Amino acid sequence: MFNANTRSYYSPFTEGKENEEQEAFEHLLRQEEGTLNLYNYDTLKPNFWGDFNIRIPKEGLRLDLGTPNGALTYRILSVDPKVAMDNESSKHPAKVFRIFDEEKEKQTVSTLAKKKSKAYKYIAEATKTKKSLIETLRLLDKKPDPKSTKDWLEGELYKITDQVETIKGVAGIDRFIQVMEDSARDTKLFVLDAIDQHEIIRDANGYKIADVNKFLGRDYKEVVQYFLNKDPKVQEEKLIIQDRIK
Repeated sequence: MFNANTRSYYSPFTEGKENEEQEAFEHLLRQEEGTLNLYNYDTLKPNFWGDFNIRIPKEGLRLDLGTPNGALTYRILSVDPKVAMDNESSKHPAKVFRIFDEEKEKQTVSTLAKKKSKAYKYIAEATKTKKSLIETLRLLDKKPDPKSTKDWLEGELYKITDQVETIKGVAGIDRFIQVMEDSARDTKLFVLDAIDQHEIIRDANGYKIADVNKFLGRDYKEVVQYFLNKDPKVQEEKLIIQDRIK
């Protein structure tokens, strides 16, 4: 398989170990030295790669990775841009086939089960009160209306925790667990409250304390980091703002 972008072949051999692995497969497949070299062969004569074909029937192809041929076939398929290595990548429009690894699937199911178990514990904690629900949703980048019913807020949270597949980098259930385990949770909520009540304001340069015009950071993350500082002066500034937004 030739990669037109890099003008090179997709290699089934590990980068940095190409020669070593090529020689190992040549020995296991009882081929002459240099037979599996991707670049050093005569295209006008019969050659290993020119004759090597992988046929995938409708019912799929089962590979025995304990055999040299099965192991090499797996390696070739794993670097083919049309082959997905897991369920998530199989959703890409360029993917035509998917490699199904039974052991990996079992591990995925086990990992998801443990993740859901942890999430259920945190859901019980997050749904205890309407206040905790609103706080959790805000930390999940939602803007819940305080006038909404507790049932509606719970529904919004479940939409996130039910999302177990990765979308735009992180699955909803993972984001939820991260929020519930975040040691900076209270500081982040404090900053959000201060921004909402205009005690912390934003201009072209970033965020600053409104009444003293003190610069805090270029973005929300930097403001949170500022108030995580244990410096007495910083904590005094935080207390003054907290008193105002109670």
